[in-house]
Amino acid sequence: MQTRIKEFHHSVHENVKGKNDKEILSLLKNDSSLINSLDQWERTPLFALIDTGFTVDLNFVKQLVSLGARLDVACPYKYGSNEEKVTLLHLSAYNGDIELTKYLLEQQLDINAQSSCYKNTPLITAAVMHNKELFLYLIDQGADISLTDILRRTARDFLDTRFHGIYSDEKLLKFFDDAVAAKNEKDNTSGLHKFGLYKRSDENIIDKNHELESGNNYFGCK
Repeated sequence: MQTRIKEFHHSVHENVKGKNDKEILSLLKNDSSLINSLDQWERTPLFALIDTGFTVDLNFVKQLVSLGARLDVACPYKYGSNEEKVTLLHLSAYNGDIELTKYLLEQQLDINAQSSCYKNTPLITAAVMHNKELFLYLIDQGADISLTDILRRTARDFLDTRFHGIYSDEKLLKFFDDAVAAKNEKDNTSGLHKFGLYKRSDENIIDKNHELESGNNYFGCK
């Protein structure tokens, strides 16, 4: 079984301009469960395909979905020595793949899904990678700008040079602040402090009530 899974994942990953279509269909005909099988890193074929750091062929993604590939999956994602479970939207935001992001949202994936350990949202991920077009699109689609990661950082913090190693984008920061102001007005609140976006004390960045576990890093994530 593991050999068939490995063979199928390889066929999906290496599918360039449809050259492996027949092979993929042939493998699925013999075992339809392969479409959502997990590789040695516990990733589905579709997840592994998107987890390449590059934009993917949307038509091929749709083809896999038509064959039964699930979109509502959260699989392990590794970066450096860290690992946590993320969704396909997180990967799409990381890659800056605007067309895939639009498609995933059309399929009703949770725009505010948080990763299993660091609690990053697709919006925070887009901000971390400074994928501007995708960042603006997520806000326009209603991404919750108040959500924070495990260190209580919002997406805005990753756009500000005070909390990030690259220069801040003033126009993007203004757009974000205007979105926060509009949300506050809609919710009948005043100021930005409701969302904890400003005047943070460094000593309060880490949630002292968070129970740290023993593990490979400070937060007990894998």
